[in-house]
Amino acid sequence: MKRNYLIGTLFSGGILALTALAAYAANASSSSFNLVETTAAAKGFAQSTSYKVYTSTGQPAPVEVSKSTSFVQQGGFIRHLDQGGWVLNLTGVPWSANERPYYKGAAVSQMILNYIRQGAGYSNLTQDEIYAYGHPATDLLEMNPADVDKALGHFDPYDQIVSNSYDSYDSQPGGNPYQGYNFTVDQHSSSDITGYLRNICHWMAYKVRQEAWWLNGPFVARPNTPAALPFYGGYNWVTVKGFAADQNPTPNPTNPFVMPNFTVYGFWFKDPQVNGIGQDTYKTAAESVASYFLPLATTDTFNGKLIQIAEPPPAESKAKVTIAPSVSKKDTLLQSGLRSSNGIVQMMAGSNSNSSVTCESLVDSFALRDPDFKNAVKGTRLTEIITVRRLVDVKGVETGERYDLLPFGKQNGNGASLIFAVVRLGGQNAEFKEVSWVKNGQKYLKVNREEAIQLAWQNMRSYPIEDLEADTVWWPSAQSMSPFQPYWRITYLGRTVLYVTQSGSIIRVGKVIKPSPYAVA
Repeated sequence: MKRNYLIGTLFSGGILALTALAAYAANASSSSFNLVETTAAAKGFAQSTSYKVYTSTGQPAPVEVSKSTSFVQQGGFIRHLDQGGWVLNLTGVPWSANERPYYKGAAVSQMILNYIRQGAGYSNLTQDEIYAYGHPATDLLEMNPADVDKALGHFDPYDQIVSNSYDSYDSQPGGNPYQGYNFTVDQHSSSDITGYLRNICHWMAYKVRQEAWWLNGPFVARPNTPAALPFYGGYNWVTVKGFAADQNPTPNPTNPFVMPNFTVYGFWFKDPQVNGIGQDTYKTAAESVASYFLPLATTDTFNGKLIQIAEPPPAESKAKVTIAPSVSKKDTLLQSGLRSSNGIVQMMAGSNSNSSVTCESLVDSFALRDPDFKNAVKGTRLTEIITVRRLVDVKGVETGERYDLLPFGKQNGNGASLIFAVVRLGGQNAEFKEVSWVKNGQKYLKVNREEAIQLAWQNMRSYPIEDLEADTVWWPSAQSMSPFQPYWRITYLGRTVLYVTQSGSIIRVGKVIKPSPYAVA
């Protein structure tokens, strides 16, 4: 933790006082915005020749700027005009798998830190180093938000690169708040989902300088910063490395107080718990809210909160954020010989089994701006349709929700047919939810229906193999944190007997056998 928001009260060319923003105290006056420490902030508001008086409700545009070809001053604010939308996607962020079950926070911190350290010419860090510093206790528990924040701040390379009058702060546990990056835990109430999305986007779009922002010095090598946040209401840490909106939430790098209202369409994520399809994803904002951005259910002080650890700008945004609704792909399917009925995508009667539908036509148009995704799906064709039923947990109670996985494949350089991307559609209108892709292709599903039945029979020979049936289901658990990696539900005469994971492990009700001695390589 390095920084708080500050409000500067200015008059006639001088600063009267700097006071910590009330919402940033431990007991914040705002029910929707609260950060975790009350230590003095590093980068508060300060006087310059470009700014006038600032308040917590609105800031004027820079004195010397009124409009340009891409900005218009409206009612004292500069608003970014871009009819094609605005995308920030940090494609250079590396992926890391968590090397231990309780290293998810360490893996996400490693992705973020190595990204910014590589830009500064510094060496990469190991997960052991990150975990040992952020969570020095010997309890082998997952890193909490304060642990992740501490590690991200401490390993900031600019504390060493920059030398100025603030060097005495280099020894702070969370790093020097006046130099380089200044990660902070951002907390929101469970009802403030739009504020949560606003800050994820606004903070990532803010460009970081090597020194305090009011000095107007050079930017760091990688000025936009990925964020760490949890999925599914637990410390299932992921890296969010980009987003798509209708405009830049921070359109003027010389005036961080310009905060236009915006619509958010989707996010790019990297998940340390998933290897292959599901590892890199673009998820719509609506689906992120519905399935992933859930309040924490923990026993610590973060319980019930929506959390991110990210780089904060100098002021809290008051912008209004709209969450773009999911887009139906029903007409696209129909035009390609497919239909959606009761949430299930199927081939139309009499249609050729090779549908003409393309991966590109089923995704959010913003996903097409990802160069890795575009390269992966070029020349692919739909190979099958996998309908998955959503369960509450291993007990088998269905939620009533179903979704469809549409894999797209092609032959690789060796002539093997592999899957390069999978689109997930859901809802009664076949709405686009998310897409995942891999650079070099893979077998998908890693365990097919016949292999799943064989694995099940090998582990419980009391049932005749010819009477075993298999269908795909999913719920988030340690055995699969991604809906792109469903389980095979094995039934005998309509009764569930066990589940088979995509790693070939066997899950019985109340018990997991891992790995199976007959696991598929």
